Amino acid sequence: MRLNTVVLPLILIFSFQTISALEADKTLNIGGAKIDIFFSPGVAEKDYKLDREQVLAWVKRSAIGVTKYFKRFPVKSLKLSITDGANNRVNGTAYHGLEPLITINLRPSFTEATLVKDWVMVHEMVHLSFPPVHRRHTWLLEGLATYVEPIVRVRSGLLSEDKAWEWLIKGAPQGLPESGNQGLDNTPTWGQRYWGGAIFFLVADIRIHQQSNNKFGIEHALRAIQRNGGSMQLEKNWEVVKALSIGDKATGTKVLVTLYNEMKDKAVMTDLNAIWKDLGVSYRKKQINYNDSAKSADLRHSLMNQ
Repeated sequence: MRLNTVVLPLILIFSFQTISALEADKTLNIGGAKIDIFFSPGVAEKDYKLDREQVLAWVKRSAIGVTKYFKRFPVKSLKLSITDGANNRVNGTAYHGLEPLITINLRPSFTEATLVKDWVMVHEMVHLSFPPVHRRHTWLLEGLATYVEPIVRVRSGLLSEDKAWEWLIKGAPQGLPESGNQGLDNTPTWGQRYWGGAIFFLVADIRIHQQSNNKFGIEHALRAIQRNGGSMQLEKNWEVVKALSIGDKATGTKVLVTLYNEMKDKAVMTDLNAIWKDLGVSYRKKQINYNDSAKSADLRHSLMNQ
């Protein structure tokens, strides 16, 4: 989840000021970034099943995985606030600014196994990799994190490839347009914001691989956007086409801008079944099956492992 600091409630603005004035409980230097970590009093202590070293190990492996995918950590500095208040799973939010902030909520009953299986920390760190944009483009930010997060974890050994494909195959249909859909920019539903955006990045990743003969993928576009100053370490919004054009130049294609123009203001019914068939991946009887004779089986491998 990502929010614009322009609409932050006063209590959160206060927390920004409070955190900035405090000395970090722990500082990690990973991927060229300084990550200052702040624990709320009592969190991962006292009645918690987790201790702070376990939480710090979770932060570290997540940041290392994100660094591996992007070839550097997406921002130069980050404030990371670990607080109480989660429901039945970890939850978090990323905020842009000259000092980006991620807040993560835990609860006393969580164990180390909870964190090993968790996806939220990587999801929020992936948000840092794209510049802030107007709220009508929130689907780009959430779709990016929804699509890239499992790939980051596969490439860093934190998730099996089977689980990543299960996540995509089971989740993506939630992003298909329904009656009244007016495109991703104009249909701010949960399904479009997260899974409609994820479909955009899935299709873009496939097209980039196809048009570059498997030389480039979406990660190369995202890395170029960051190299050119596009990340959440900004106060002002970027124009979407500016960011996507930088990504296209890096891959030698026009995939991102073309796909954005296709999907921004009209419903596009992506044939997901055809995509899975071409890639040679299916989910049947509660398990992932692969067909290495499929048309784009080599591309499938590159998506997860390049």
